[in-house]
Amino acid sequence: MKKNHVKIIAVMLILILLFSSCINQKQTKLDPKNPILLKLVTYYNSKQLEELKEMADQFNETEGLKTGVIVEIIGMNTISKTNEHILKAAYNMAGSEDFPDMFIAYKSIVPYLIKRKELVDYRDYFTDEELEKYQPNLIASGKIEDDEKISMLPLGSSVNMMFVNDTEFKLLRYKIGVNYSSIKTYEGLIESAERYYNYTDSLTKTPNDGKPLYTTDTVAEQVLSICREMNKDLIIEENGKAKINFDYEVARKLWDIFYVPIIKGYFIRSGRYASEDMRTGKTLLALSTTIGAAYMPNKIMETNGYIRSITMKAFNAPHLENHNKVNIVQDGGIFTAKSMKLREEASIQFIKWLTNKENNLEFAVESGFVPVKTDNSDIDSIRNKAQARYIDELIRESIVMSKLQMEENEEYVLPNVDAYEEIRMAIERAFFDDIKNNRKKLLERVKNGENYDEVLAEYLSEKSFYEWRNGVVYRLEKGI
Repeated sequence: MKKNHVKIIAVMLILILLFSSCINQKQTKLDPKNPILLKLVTYYNSKQLEELKEMADQFNETEGLKTGVIVEIIGMNTISKTNEHILKAAYNMAGSEDFPDMFIAYKSIVPYLIKRKELVDYRDYFTDEELEKYQPNLIASGKIEDDEKISMLPLGSSVNMMFVNDTEFKLLRYKIGVNYSSIKTYEGLIESAERYYNYTDSLTKTPNDGKPLYTTDTVAEQVLSICREMNKDLIIEENGKAKINFDYEVARKLWDIFYVPIIKGYFIRSGRYASEDMRTGKTLLALSTTIGAAYMPNKIMETNGYIRSITMKAFNAPHLENHNKVNIVQDGGIFTAKSMKLREEASIQFIKWLTNKENNLEFAVESGFVPVKTDNSDIDSIRNKAQARYIDELIRESIVMSKLQMEENEEYVLPNVDAYEEIRMAIERAFFDDIKNNRKKLLERVKNGENYDEVLAEYLSEKSFYEWRNGVVYRLEKGI
């Protein structure tokens, strides 16, 4: 049962803080009679934010109460708003707040903080033995500089996943000869989507009104992992700067996987998240991340108000046929600002508490993440904790399958380059938004009397391919 966010003891501590003076500059150790209020800014929202606040409440009532540390969680809901909040504080911009003691973000923000705000090197506060208890790959991803400085520690991780409306998808085996084996690869997924579109189109008298099979909210991660599977990374690091590698072979493969299916109506995204299209019954499959399981529906509400129950299942994300399988491990980590020694020590106390074996396991499974410690991320530990906490089966199995993917597939660590967030946004626009707009233009032209097949052929021509390829290069290089 979820506890109330407003805890009596926590409120008492905050009142003590408010009516007490600021931290005495001569204070050299934590004191429960003179508590320190720490602010932690995060991009988490919904379930992840709720659970982080729950954990902070637990800390404030126990460890924090004993030592005089209170942690306040400030949720910004999106990574862009979090970055904006942090950078405004770092640059002392008008209307900005004080720089937070801790923040949860992607490490791509670090280049923008250089020379403005120094970050704690966790090696100064964690022993080698303590750091070795984290998954080695996650510790490696937190190394920001060439000198091995560790500025980011993981709280939870996730990878791309496929979520399926099992109730309706399993019927396609009898209708169009499509099953779960059919969607293990991108090539099979697109072929299955074509069959589904043609089948649903045949059910009505209106031509070219077939339904899309799948949706996604992980376009950038898909693009980057596909390029990695081809051994042709889209973003190459040269002296800390990003360089775009988008040759003909890569462009043609991504054209086939993104441009063609979107133009033909096999693949859509109506809202910000893939779960939105699943919730309204627009698609049967959703490509998302591990934490996406928490938002997948168990009921569908159609535009006519009709509601029907469904069963969802989680599967590994698709990969290229006859290529190595690649994972991009996501979800950033926690940073600590350099400040007064006492504030740093208080922040570290909370982080060590939050990431100890049991607390990290609880936080991760409640949030939909894969745990980050070597002694709490085995399959049995995840399943046992999830069952003890009455975690939904879809979330539980999504975490388990994500962990297995991490063990079995090649891991791709994104290059630590300036302007990564800008490049990521450019990928989203080039590989989805621009193509979606072309699909919209196609349908408008058909509505105005042009022949569907002729207009479609125009959008799929070699001329359109090279125009699209050039547009992608322009967007990505502009992102740099």
